[in-house]
Amino acid sequence: MDRRTLLQSASTLVIGGCLAGCTRFPPRSTAAAECAPGYQATDIDVPTDLPAATDAGVTLTLTPQTVAPTEAVTATLRNGTQTAIDVSATPRFTIQGLNSNDEWTHALGVATDHTWTETTNSLAPGAVDQWSFKPQRGGFPEPYERCQAFVPGTYRVVYYGWAASRPLLAAEFTVTES
Repeated sequence: MDRRTLLQSASTLVIGGCLAGCTRFPPRSTAAAECAPGYQATDIDVPTDLPAATDAGVTLTLTPQTVAPTEAVTATLRNGTQTAIDVSATPRFTIQGLNSNDEWTHALGVATDHTWTETTNSLAPGAVDQWSFKPQRGGFPEPYERCQAFVPGTYRVVYYGWAASRPLLAAEFTVTES
């Protein structure tokens, strides 16, 4: 095969592959393999289909919803109910990415030596709890770290920092090129 034919074939494969799924990262057998030393993939069991980012007046929003890996995302948990709710003192969340097989896979890890406490804060009616992160190595609050590169694609923050009787909340965001 001559060089010109090889280059044409390669560019067709790259362009075709990109058109077929540039906004999704490849399937991964395990996110733990790429966690930084001292971190392991979050092991929270997250159902594939989660309710909207609201549950009986409590909402999870992300600002902005589209970012480059170097830009910060702020997650806001808002208590829109008439009663206080208890939330974990350290925000408990995970981040999942939508892969090319339309499966959500864990993209965030937690420090292997971290011990979760039962310490809670009361979130008054109308009050918010916020935390920020950048989808890059070193861009997350302790005890979190990414376990895979945040390539351009669709991701979701899944919040689970309250009583087990409350459902998980999820809000999606998009990562673009740097």
